[in-house]
Amino acid sequence: MESKKITFKAVHPLVSVLWFAVVLVLLFLLLEIVQTISYMGQRTYIMISIFAIILIVGYRVLRKQIKQVELLIKADSLEISEQKIVEKKDNYFSKVPFNKIKNYNVYYMLTKKMGYIIRIKADKTYIYYVDWISLSGSQKFDTNTYKEVKSILDNKMSKKKKTIVTDILLLLFSSVPWITFIGGMMLLLGIFYYIFFMI
Repeated sequence: MESKKITFKAVHPLVSVLWFAVVLVLLFLLLEIVQTISYMGQRTYIMISIFAIILIVGYRVLRKQIKQVELLIKADSLEISEQKIVEKKDNYFSKVPFNKIKNYNVYYMLTKKMGYIIRIKADKTYIYYVDWISLSGSQKFDTNTYKEVKSILDNKMSKKKKTIVTDILLLLFSSVPWITFIGGMMLLLGIFYYIFFMI
């Protein structure tokens, strides 16, 4: 088999989980602070401004954790190299024989626009979250990358494809941002309605 190289940008799912948790904590603290302000209009402006700052800073911090991952698929092994985008140097390399891989999975999150997960379990677990923040190029290009990785792993190790607890937890977690976003939008609409029609 001729070697096949696939390159993509991703973050570790744990980084995304921690980022989301920190943002939630900061938002709760923000709500506690703005409740001490008596003037409703001023409270709204302060809340929206600080909320925007939290998201912008969080986004920039998360982008610094993005890695460029290179999968080199050979006849009997999978070579994985990771490079921090910010540092511009290889900081990890591993050669994993296919017979040492215990299980794997490649799947989209709740919706395709949220990205997808690549998980390979061998001597350690290699797990990558290709999300809307780390996507490179067009959505079409990234969809092709997903199909390519999935097709190669399915052809090489179809019997080792397995859904484990980690996959289920990640899929459950992927619904939280959407619920939070919808709840936040409804809250903002309620605030604006109160300001313009009730005061």
